[in-house]
Amino acid sequence: MKTCCKCKQDLPRSAYYKDSSRLDGLEYRCKSCKRTPTPRPKKTKEERAAYLAQYYQDNKVRKNSQKVESRNRHTRQVPTDQSLMEKSAIRALYFISNVLSNSCGEGFHIDHIHPVSKGGLHEFDNLRILSAVENLKKGNKIVK
Repeated sequence: MKTCCKCKQDLPRSAYYKDSSRLDGLEYRCKSCKRTPTPRPKKTKEERAAYLAQYYQDNKVRKNSQKVESRNRHTRQVPTDQSLMEKSAIRALYFISNVLSNSCGEGFHIDHIHPVSKGGLHEFDNLRILSAVENLKKGNKIVK
């Protein structure tokens, strides 16, 4: 026997759905309570707009700090001492990739051999042209 948290009835274990994440292996609500949805009051458009405006005001600092951190993470990956020759070589790679994509009809991407998300830099020695399918299959894995 187990007590349902919603209807407070003592019911046999067979009246509950299985839930392997819980200690007793069963849902905390019985099957009948689980099937009946909990009614939520509908918000009007004005109430929703007011809620979103308040949420934006309350979380403005946090959101802006997340944007700044993201921007800083990206700029740390671009070396500051890149020569004009390296920058033009990177632009040439992007140009070649674009030409290949347009001429073959298949998509080509510029791939970071050592992914930026894993600490790789955005420099010529770390870039290569890969078909879109292969690049998406590779993801952010490090290939040797």
